[in-house]
Amino acid sequence: MPTPHRTNSRRFGPSRLVGALLLALGAIAGAHAQGSPAEVNRGGTVVVGISTDPPVLDTLHGNLQVTRVTAQICENLVAEDPASAGSTFSGMVPGLAARWDVSDDGLVYTFHLRQGVVFSDGTPFDADAAVANFDRVLNPDSPYFSPEASGHAQAGRLLASVATYEAVDSHTFVVTLSRFFPDFLLDLRHRVLGIVSPSAIAEHGNAMNGQHLACTGPFMFGSRDVGTSITLVPNPTYWAAEERGPYVDRLIFQVIPDASTRIAALQRGEIDIDVELPPERVPGLIADPSITVAMSSAPHVWYWGLNYLSQPMQDVRVRQAIWHALDTTTMTTTLYGEAATPMNSVLPPGNPGYRPDFERPHPYDPAAARELLQQAGYGDGLALTIHVPLSGGSYMDSVAMAQWAQGNLAEVGITATIETYELGAWVPIIIQGAPEHVDMFGAAWQSIAYSPLMLESLFLSTNHRPNGFNDTWYVDPELDELLLQARTVVDMDERIAAYREAEDHLLAAAAVVPVAHDRQPRAHRANIHGVAFIPSPWFDLTSVWID
Repeated sequence: MPTPHRTNSRRFGPSRLVGALLLALGAIAGAHAQGSPAEVNRGGTVVVGISTDPPVLDTLHGNLQVTRVTAQICENLVAEDPASAGSTFSGMVPGLAARWDVSDDGLVYTFHLRQGVVFSDGTPFDADAAVANFDRVLNPDSPYFSPEASGHAQAGRLLASVATYEAVDSHTFVVTLSRFFPDFLLDLRHRVLGIVSPSAIAEHGNAMNGQHLACTGPFMFGSRDVGTSITLVPNPTYWAAEERGPYVDRLIFQVIPDASTRIAALQRGEIDIDVELPPERVPGLIADPSITVAMSSAPHVWYWGLNYLSQPMQDVRVRQAIWHALDTTTMTTTLYGEAATPMNSVLPPGNPGYRPDFERPHPYDPAAARELLQQAGYGDGLALTIHVPLSGGSYMDSVAMAQWAQGNLAEVGITATIETYELGAWVPIIIQGAPEHVDMFGAAWQSIAYSPLMLESLFLSTNHRPNGFNDTWYVDPELDELLLQARTVVDMDERIAAYREAEDHLLAAAAVVPVAHDRQPRAHRANIHGVAFIPSPWFDLTSVWID
């Protein structure tokens, strides 16, 4: 268990080795603030249309639906570069940490925190606050500890490499890792690790759920109509207000589950921003002069999970047959056009390990699929279930994709039954790992897709839920060995090569079926300015204003 400790350690300077690794990941030491427009209109209300009402409003207890809201309220020690909006991911910039140093061995991170920052409840932000937030996940002996947060696969994985952490002085926070882990800063920028006021945690517990959530960001909780809307208002104590805003009086997240209804509301001006566009509607929105459409190049992969607890899926011939049966390229281009890219690999565009010319190891070939099924003893047919959420988050149009897969599989003698779920019902199921009765399921990852380490998160056998994101319960000792070896490689080029070898192995074994890279089309009214659609699962509305 990581515990705080105090030492008389020296301040470390950045090493050339770790500096090169961080540069390769895009880390830069620029300013977090976006330049304010020379002239902006202040006031008014901006409405964001969302498909699903967030179940809670607390950073550590949330999924993507939660963190898209809390990202406007809470800040991290480090942040995505706002200058990368609309382009590829260009790295981290200071957040609540004004700068940081890394020891020569890459194990000790010294964060020099911003001074004069306070939480919206008036509590000063300092190194003790940083310790309290790490305690929420890592220290069972702390009054701030949350068993739910500690057991949350995201939070636990993000801080899994931490050995110790301490407040050296009021504004110096030092984290020591248990092993070399060059993705540490990438993980720290995850919105699940947004810094929350220790006073709020102490007074209201670890389930603040919005109204008591006190952070340092540009907005704060205003009100909520459960199932309908969440209203945020400007945080009067925001430390970067003069540089960045906020400029609007209110920011409303309006729940509109149906995509067509949501787009109609956007075109009528009833909402101002929609971040979950059906791809078939994108061309029409691009042609609408009242609408601005943006495509993201954020790393993202949508795939079919093949549940290793399912008896048929334990046979590699069945898994390979499913690959051969699925025409994912035609499906992606037909359903999504330019809004998505067909994927042959797990590591997506924007990931350092991505190979744009990577060839599909088991190409679309129904005859080969039928032959493999015959060899596996399913020549007379095989019945499977496909499980998908109806909508929400990064799941694209899961039902349409499942129906396409159902048709492909029928052509080779596999009868697939589709089971659908509301997103709010599906997430609690899948975060426990796929149940035995689930043969195939739709899955998508964005937040861990920036690094080749995502292969370890998704497929290492010790990362079964709740330890990680191995929802398929996949087990392969040879793959484990390749992944564990890759994590120790210091040279970035060699490290990427090691992860590509591991990826080759798991795809040869058809452990998963990559389908598509979602370019995540997002739209807003043309009179809305200052929206930062950074290439990540989240977006930054700090500087939004209305023309």
